[in-house]
Amino acid sequence: MKFVVTDTLFEHALQTTNEHRDSGPIKVTKIEPQTVTGVCTGLLSDVHYYRIHYTCDDSTYTKSLVVKIPFNKPCFEISRDRGYYSSEYLLYYTILPEFNKLLKTELTPKQYTSTQDLVVILDNLVDQGFANVDKFQQLNLAQTVSSLQLLARFQAASYQLNEIKPHLFKFYKRKIEIGKYVVEQLNRGFEALVKFIEEDDDLKPYLEYMKTAIENFRNTPSIVCRYDSNRISTLNHGDYWINNILFKETGDNGLELRMIDFQLARWVPPVFDIIKLIVCSVQFDVIQNHSSEIFQAYVDEFNATLKSVRCNYSYTIDQFYSDMKYQRYNYLVQIAIFLRALYALPESVVANESNNDAINLEKMFIQDPSKELHYKQRLSPWLKYFKETDIFQLNDEDGSSSLATSSNE
Repeated sequence: MKFVVTDTLFEHALQTTNEHRDSGPIKVTKIEPQTVTGVCTGLLSDVHYYRIHYTCDDSTYTKSLVVKIPFNKPCFEISRDRGYYSSEYLLYYTILPEFNKLLKTELTPKQYTSTQDLVVILDNLVDQGFANVDKFQQLNLAQTVSSLQLLARFQAASYQLNEIKPHLFKFYKRKIEIGKYVVEQLNRGFEALVKFIEEDDDLKPYLEYMKTAIENFRNTPSIVCRYDSNRISTLNHGDYWINNILFKETGDNGLELRMIDFQLARWVPPVFDIIKLIVCSVQFDVIQNHSSEIFQAYVDEFNATLKSVRCNYSYTIDQFYSDMKYQRYNYLVQIAIFLRALYALPESVVANESNNDAINLEKMFIQDPSKELHYKQRLSPWLKYFKETDIFQLNDEDGSSSLATSSNE
């Protein structure tokens, strides 16, 4: 896919905004590439930053924009065929404007109309004071609560909009097949996890428990992304972790947040995103000491959002924990696949040279052994927690001690 930066691209994008829709023609006078810090680059798209200088009605303006384009690499076809690029494009230009009208607030960067297929143009929020939190520092309690509240607003908006315009979400409700490629990736991740535990004396006490959990999961892999008509489902971000959330401190010591990157969005139980966030992004002591508090904050914000848009549905805390139990094997997928990749990945894609669609975790750790230490530091308390609480219910059928199944701590 060939992408060309042109004056016309940005003139059209800026002309169609509310700010200039009824103005005279826009003329771009300079396109200035930018280098930004404080945010991470994408893994499925090339991300470019530009400062656009332009004139309109005898006035001069400057606007900082982000342009996301699909990779012009072999992995493009794979990502395209799985709907990753269509997912994000559709969400930014069809669904998020509806969310903004419904909630009267913005959840994401402002989007601009693009004349090129699958190319997304957004406000550059770095220029407005937003930034990622360092993924190696993880989210503290206040940041975690704010992230879950943002997610609750996003998901609750989708629930209500689905009641009004269900056709908008047809793409995200498509059946997710657990095909050969996914099974191979899962197996590769599980084998790497078992090997990692086997070779580390500190982690060996958890080996047999995790091997049993992996074997049980292999019998029903679809449970992680399974739709159940008897449970609440919403639009999920699909990749809701620290690098896809932008933070800005406000004058009252509060936080303003925006979420980005929606290639993996899907229609599943809302806890799908929550498990990804807490495993991959939240300081473990927050989970250990404040899980009831942060989960209640999520449920309260979800219900408050539904009430604000005149929806009578209410999501109870008991339903929430039941859904966490239902999705418990998602924890396993996160630590075996995503946790290791997210903390090993350099800020560009590293692919197996013999298989362009596969992330080669071992190669990445060799490149930077310090990343392996970060992975162990993140993995160790979770393995301990899994075994002590029997989160996968290998020993205790009711799993009453598990964070995933009980609201009483």
